[in-house]
Amino acid sequence: MTAPAATGGRGKAAVWIGLAVAALIVVGFATRAEPEAALVPYSPESTDPSGAKAVAELVRSFDATIDVGDEQPPSRGQVAFGLGYVVPDDEAAVARWRSWVRDGGTLVLTEEVAGLTPELGASGGFGSPDDQSLVVEAGTCDVEALAPVQRLSLPYARYRWDVPSGVRSCFGDGDEALVTVEEVGDGQIVSVASPEVFVNRSLDEADNAVLATQLLVPEDGTTVAWLEYPLDAGEAPGSGILGVLNPGVAVALWQLVIAFVVYAVVRARRLGAPIAEPLPTQIAGSELTEAVGRMLRQTRDPQRAAVVLRADLVAQLARGYGVDPSDPSVLAEVVAARSGVDRDRLLAVIAGPPVTDDASLVALADAISSLRQEVLHGART
Repeated sequence: MTAPAATGGRGKAAVWIGLAVAALIVVGFATRAEPEAALVPYSPESTDPSGAKAVAELVRSFDATIDVGDEQPPSRGQVAFGLGYVVPDDEAAVARWRSWVRDGGTLVLTEEVAGLTPELGASGGFGSPDDQSLVVEAGTCDVEALAPVQRLSLPYARYRWDVPSGVRSCFGDGDEALVTVEEVGDGQIVSVASPEVFVNRSLDEADNAVLATQLLVPEDGTTVAWLEYPLDAGEAPGSGILGVLNPGVAVALWQLVIAFVVYAVVRARRLGAPIAEPLPTQIAGSELTEAVGRMLRQTRDPQRAAVVLRADLVAQLARGYGVDPSDPSVLAEVVAARSGVDRDRLLAVIAGPPVTDDASLVALADAISSLRQEVLHGART
């Protein structure tokens, strides 16, 4: 029997509708998806609230050039900007950076680096973790270049610097400050105690943009070496196989995956009336029993038939009473205790002596039939 034509038509229509929906979903994701760089924290190409595209565009507006890389120290650039970047604090790396600064470079850091930034102050930061926006006044400030910067706005600042002797500072009380400037030869190391001052969500608040301009673009046409923010393996938005594919290829693969899932779901859920399937030929139970009996009779081996009958009974008892069938004595003990049947009688039936003639086989079959009625009645099957 086959399914009605209308049912098949509805099934095909559902498949095409499902595929169309999948295609629309993929197109929607593709059109709204941002490039991977737009999600990287502190990246000069990131439009995420924690990104730094805004400060990068601000720097470029002064005809400055931004070189993004991980060269330490950079071979090009008058200013090196480590936004959220942790410079290796081994002695050799610190010595290389101090030599680069001594030759006239400006190193701007926002994370603690032993040997380059001051130590963290003992009194902690500004505000509390519950603050959404914190405004910090300039306070004691002896950094001439930062005179135009009167206020900074940022979320809770976790810490501030302990100002060493001979180091100038701003946005503090002279002993601890948010910004410090250490003169080293012809250059300087600027330490800002929070990268949040420079990110997209904060740059247009208070005088944050003025601070960024004064530090990163001391004069028009400056080359800024932007130190790459180090991503952990779990952070990288482009990690894995899909990360190395062309975006168009990745979208096409996702489209195929979604289309396959939708197609599988639609095909798995049959629509319309049930379809009657042809069944195999039914054999009456009596005919099957007679056929098995004739086969066993032809073998002229009563013991083999007895083994079959006993194995069938043991299997039924084991299922019905939840007992391991491998040990007949344990099986007989459990079944007898639960059913009230004599244990020795039961054990003689399931594990008795070999059957050597037809009369003994008939007697065994009768005993098995009797026990099946007594023991299996009401047991779990």
